[in-house]
Amino acid sequence: GLRRVARSRASQRKARVVAERSMQNPTRTIAEAYDRIAEYYDLQWSGRVRGPQCRLTDGLGLSAGLRCADLGCGTGVDTLDMAQRVAPAEVVAVDCSLAMLEALARRAQHAGLHISACHQGAEEFIATAERGSYDVLSLRFCLGYFDWPSVLARLPPLLAAGGRVGILTILSSSAPQAYETYQGMMDELGLPQAPLTALDSLEQLTQGLSHAGLDVDDAWVESFRLGFGSGPELAAWLRTSGIATAKGLPSAPAPLLDLLWSEFGRRVEAHRDEDVVPLDFHVAGVVASVPV
Repeated sequence: GLRRVARSRASQRKARVVAERSMQNPTRTIAEAYDRIAEYYDLQWSGRVRGPQCRLTDGLGLSAGLRCADLGCGTGVDTLDMAQRVAPAEVVAVDCSLAMLEALARRAQHAGLHISACHQGAEEFIATAERGSYDVLSLRFCLGYFDWPSVLARLPPLLAAGGRVGILTILSSSAPQAYETYQGMMDELGLPQAPLTALDSLEQLTQGLSHAGLDVDDAWVESFRLGFGSGPELAAWLRTSGIATAKGLPSAPAPLLDLLWSEFGRRVEAHRDEDVVPLDFHVAGVVASVPV
């Protein structure tokens, strides 16, 4: 079990070295993680957040001819919804995961829609995009992967007059059952914990956009609970949904990861609520615009 792993100082040293290396290139680390789960992403995550995704897309006021970019587009479920609304204009789909973009390309071909794919991290895209070149920018569930205050400050110059920004992000209060279990395991192993990178509140997001010079048109938080039949089922979902992906988490040999996830699945059972093991989520959504 976990104590056998904890007794191996060599394993701990190796985990620390891998962690340090992963921090040197966080975009690559995130890309590799999402490449591994792209096949399962829609089943495990996209369908769970259709409500807030649709609300954000509706709130962007999309119409034919608008120039859009969808940052952190994933497999493109919502990117294609945007593309249908702004056709014949193109939507630029931005993601650091090549496997995600390939899934989007297959979906776009099936739908008969043309998407301009950009294999790049959101921060890199924002840093190099032409000023005033977009009417709409959306950032969906990617804000926690980078220095979000500086990113928010760099969005307005990319927008044309009257342009809009739409953001969805998980708040740090989400999945407390999983994070508490993870903290306990890391403490026992004597390993450093990857800090939470998600925003703490909706107010942080709205204030960041206001400080960047945008008017907040709509802001909300949607809460929901996912229930799993067992701890191992919850653990398997986390591994293939992207929720457990963070640039501070090191990669590790598959046998070690399997052991750790098995132990996690056993421990998270402590949060069982009657017939399910729950995960609670809080998703913040904001639509903001350039003042006219």
